[in-house]
Amino acid sequence: MKSLPFVDLGKCTAVFVLTISGIILAPPPAKADDFSFSFSGSYTSCSYSPCRTVSGSVTGAILGLTNNSTGAASHVLIYSFPSDLDSLLGPGPIDATIWSNQVQNEFTEDHKKVTGGTFWAYNVYQVDGELTPQINQGLLINASGVTNFLCLNCGADLAILNGGGFEAVEFERLKPGDVPEPTSIILLATVLIGLGFAMRRRILHTVM
Repeated sequence: MKSLPFVDLGKCTAVFVLTISGIILAPPPAKADDFSFSFSGSYTSCSYSPCRTVSGSVTGAILGLTNNSTGAASHVLIYSFPSDLDSLLGPGPIDATIWSNQVQNEFTEDHKKVTGGTFWAYNVYQVDGELTPQINQGLLINASGVTNFLCLNCGADLAILNGGGFEAVEFERLKPGDVPEPTSIILLATVLIGLGFAMRRRILHTVM
């Protein structure tokens, strides 16, 4: 029999099993909640002739909120909007949280519902010969408690706008991602425990 330092294989196996079981059976971290949003409106621009009216709905998603708390969304995505906005960024999804200017981003989730919040972000571009940058894209949700607004080609003065504030925006909780069922967790723990005993037998066979 090979001479090896003494190893308490029973204790090692028990530690392995308990460690793996603890990892598997530990409660998962709290999951962030995601919500869809939508608002409708219209805007008439007479910056160019003839006057042009854009109307329709804006849809998107607010991601990464925590229940019974107030905080920033991890992402605010724009999914769909009227084609008359002449988007310079192409179709959705468009992530407004990566735009150059983030003014406000705060939402309250209470009992799995969005009960308040404000978002305001915009992109700017510099026009040759002008000192003041121009707004290129902008999204406002309940800005100053009043304005819901989207422009994706602001230089053309095309937008969706309503002044209804928070009450004029619809929010709906999105279905959370699938999580392992309790039976699946138990099955996985059983497999790992079996592997622990198999390792013990293999070590015993090696040293004998």
